[in-house]
Amino acid sequence: MLQVPHKHDAGNRDVPVAAHGGVPDVELADIAALAAFARRNLGTILVCTILCMAVGISYLAFSTSYYTARTTVLLDVKKPRAVQDQDAIPNNVAEIGYIESQVVVLQSALTIENTVTQLHLDDDPEFNGMLDWRASIARLCPSAAWLPCPRQPPDSAAARLRSAAEHVRQALVVQRIGTSQVIEVNFSSRNKDKAAEIANALVSSYLAGQSAAGMRLTQQAITWLEQRIEALRQQTLEAAQRLQEFKAGSGPSDPAQRAFMLRELLSALENHQTLYQGFVHRYAETAQQLSFPISDVRVLTVASPPSRPDGPSNTAILAIAALGGIVLGLMIAAAKERLDRTIHTPDQLEASTGLTCVAAMPQIPSSPRKMRSQRPAASPGEAGARLCATRPDTDALRQVVKDPGSEFSRAIGLLLSRLETRLRDTGSAVIGIAPVGHRLSHEIVASNLAMLAAGLGRKTLLIDADRHAAALTRCLAPGAACGGIDIAAKKSTIETALYTDETTGMQFLPSRFPSRPEPAEAIRFPDWIAAAISQARDNYPLIIVAMPECLESADAHYAIDALDDLVLVGQAGRLTVGQISEFFRSIRGNEKRVAGVVLSHVFDRSKRC
Repeated sequence: MLQVPHKHDAGNRDVPVAAHGGVPDVELADIAALAAFARRNLGTILVCTILCMAVGISYLAFSTSYYTARTTVLLDVKKPRAVQDQDAIPNNVAEIGYIESQVVVLQSALTIENTVTQLHLDDDPEFNGMLDWRASIARLCPSAAWLPCPRQPPDSAAARLRSAAEHVRQALVVQRIGTSQVIEVNFSSRNKDKAAEIANALVSSYLAGQSAAGMRLTQQAITWLEQRIEALRQQTLEAAQRLQEFKAGSGPSDPAQRAFMLRELLSALENHQTLYQGFVHRYAETAQQLSFPISDVRVLTVASPPSRPDGPSNTAILAIAALGGIVLGLMIAAAKERLDRTIHTPDQLEASTGLTCVAAMPQIPSSPRKMRSQRPAASPGEAGARLCATRPDTDALRQVVKDPGSEFSRAIGLLLSRLETRLRDTGSAVIGIAPVGHRLSHEIVASNLAMLAAGLGRKTLLIDADRHAAALTRCLAPGAACGGIDIAAKKSTIETALYTDETTGMQFLPSRFPSRPEPAEAIRFPDWIAAAISQARDNYPLIIVAMPECLESADAHYAIDALDDLVLVGQAGRLTVGQISEFFRSIRGNEKRVAGVVLSHVFDRSKRC
């Protein structure tokens, strides 16, 4: 019997390591796990992506395009200013600081408010808040008092001015171009002509402010120079008067001392005259600047209406919407799998239950319950030799014969190779195939397993133990007159009840066809499956039993004692840990007979056993 690992053994398993440190295997495993995760949740990811794309398209359909007008100005930081040394040249630090300061001045509240007042933007719906989306909602829903934006513009002129200035400030971008002395002014508006007009008005307001500031500075300099010149004139006159008085005879009589004092008075007079003349010259230059002001700012390019809108960008919006949808889908999928205890891969099965995945396969072929149950017209071969039916709609039961190279057939071959341990040890084995969780076509697994073993030369018997559904009997022996119950009641022998597959030589023991009345022996002989197995064990080294559901049928509980191994068939993505626990509670005392689980709907090749 196969060794069935338990939950407490899961942590002691050896983890395969790559030959060069194990990193490649781990990386490949992670990539494969991510691919499997994406494949399992592809629907969720696609739905979220489509919804987000729909939101993005709706936004593009209802959003208003905006236009950006650009103008540039040049700052001449080396232009001489009032009361500044003519030979002084600003250093790099001062130049950078001056340019950055002008960037701040260009977007200052004073410049913006002057522009708003000049263009009457406080009455423009675009800038007084009437076109704001919150105001639009407020107008549509008057009860939405919680909205931070008012439904009407502010009543006071100052409030309207501040509101319009704030909207203009949000649409204004002023920046220095690289390390040059050029400043770029960008303004965005819903109207391209308005964008150019406001951009030029902002620069004009800035130039007017700078000119007014320069005029004020020059006027202050002139006033200060006048005061200083008057003081120097008085000091010069006083020095000249002292010199005249000294020459007139006042002062010491000593010739040497008198000559020294004369030189001192002449030197003081010359110094005062030099300072006076210098300030008079500077006063003349400053007065000339006041009468003919020269600005240190020049407009390089005047803003013109842009030819096309700058936003919103269709490509960017759709890309963001698609990326957001993918991220949202991944988050929802991760949360769903985090909260969901559904088993998706063999690794999850072994980690959560301790059971071995003896085979993992893609989708099982068509269910025999969906095949026609009518009895076909008997062919000469079937009437004489009791051969299994070979209708086209029963190909799923003989998939290993019809398509031996399919992934399903390879998975059945792997399952058979793992179950051969019992045959090598004891020479015979009775294997039960039972569904767990969502009812799958476990009969297809049992039939293909039996046909593969028979095709390899092993004498194999397939028993349909589900007398209620009788799916195998419907398809392989629809005309069966007796079955396992008749054998248990000794009304028939195995030899007279068997059907033989013409291709592989597999022999099949049907159950009673469900359309026939239930024989009384089914009540008298609830252990009819065990009785049939007991009679056939000596003649068949390998017996495959298609079990009924253990949670619904009393026959299964009697039959389990006659089995050597029990293989469960579950569907990945629908099988849960709770269903496996419930199954084990139903077979309490026979847990060790479970050899493993066949997991279907495993589409990731790297996750197949």
